Amino acid sequence: RVRESESQRVKERESQREGLSYKDFAIFYRTNAQSRIFEEHFIRSGMPYNIVGGLRFYERKEIKDTIAYLKVIANPSDSLSLMRIINTPPRGIGKTTVDRAAAFGAEQNIPLVDAFKLAIERGILPPHKGHNFITMIQRFHASLLPTPNSQLRTLPIHELAKKLLEESGYIKMWEDEKTEEADNRIENLHELISAIRDFEKSRENVSLADFLDHVALISDIDTFEDKHNRITLMTLHSAKGLEFPVVFMVGMEEGLFPHSRSVNGDSEDELEEERRLCYVGMTRAMKKLFLLGARERTIYGESRFQGQSRFIDEIDLNYLKIIGPKGNDKNHNTPEEPQTFASEEPKVVYDYDIHTAGNMWQVGMKVKHPSFGIGVIKAKEGSGENTKLTVLFHGLGSKKLALKYASIIPINV
Repeated sequence: RVRESESQRVKERESQREGLSYKDFAIFYRTNAQSRIFEEHFIRSGMPYNIVGGLRFYERKEIKDTIAYLKVIANPSDSLSLMRIINTPPRGIGKTTVDRAAAFGAEQNIPLVDAFKLAIERGILPPHKGHNFITMIQRFHASLLPTPNSQLRTLPIHELAKKLLEESGYIKMWEDEKTEEADNRIENLHELISAIRDFEKSRENVSLADFLDHVALISDIDTFEDKHNRITLMTLHSAKGLEFPVVFMVGMEEGLFPHSRSVNGDSEDELEEERRLCYVGMTRAMKKLFLLGARERTIYGESRFQGQSRFIDEIDLNYLKIIGPKGNDKNHNTPEEPQTFASEEPKVVYDYDIHTAGNMWQVGMKVKHPSFGIGVIKAKEGSGENTKLTVLFHGLGSKKLALKYASIIPINV
């Protein structure tokens, strides 16, 4: 829900544009996996978009493979999907074995999955040619039936998908590769699990078949004839040399940008390269630059609170407009009435409800106040909108602030 607010900002700016077209807007992100939430939102909203330097989320190999796995456990008779993943990762089931099983299936007039099982039982194929794989598929399929004898039945769909990726060895295949490309594929797989969880949370009593129908729908929609007037989505690495009137840099969170690999790495050069990448992205904006981050993000199906990117902290406040917590128009900044610190751009957007966010403020958290600067929460009392915080500000001492009146924003959550 919080991540969708990032894509909602683009739609709001488009509706309020002054002489701007879709093609004047660009969204930059650090990893390819981040495109998914924007793609789905734009499709639902009827907004045309184009991905530069990459494939649409559901067209990526690892996503297609995983969707094929899910289709097979939902319907083992889906021979086309089975053919795609039966030897991925490698299981010693080559083309010759598949052709023999397929021919046997045609002779018996049975689906490929049943042909493999029967061919192994009758000794036509050796047991190592797919027995464990077919057994796993049947076990997962049984968990989706109304009265299965399986502990898998109690799992939510996103947990079932995670289990499938692990037991099939598919995610381990990419982990063992230990390359940057493989890491990107793993991030896409994590994002797919998050997509399934988001789908579950937005509806009641959903099934795997419901999610697969949803994927089929959003994968096939592209009815816009104008191939040139579209919002541009791309990674920051692809943005060099390009310029757009309005740029949104999203995912400005510690561990995402800068990426966790550079933060946790042994070399300062990696972090410095991330900083240069941030500079490249910021300088692609011709007129307006928006820097956005999620307070909470779903990663591999788990919700995590996010800390603000250090790259935002490094920007002089004199060059920022900050849009703060929503929920108190009189005392807080809103998208309609942002508080101006100085010059026009860039802009940092925080999107959460002050009246329901009392629990997010914790002792030891760093916060930023427009007048007092950066401080650390030393004490907390009350709850919800009645929360009061004692904050120690550098050079100013402690200040006791009522949350519903204090224009503070979190730096590290």
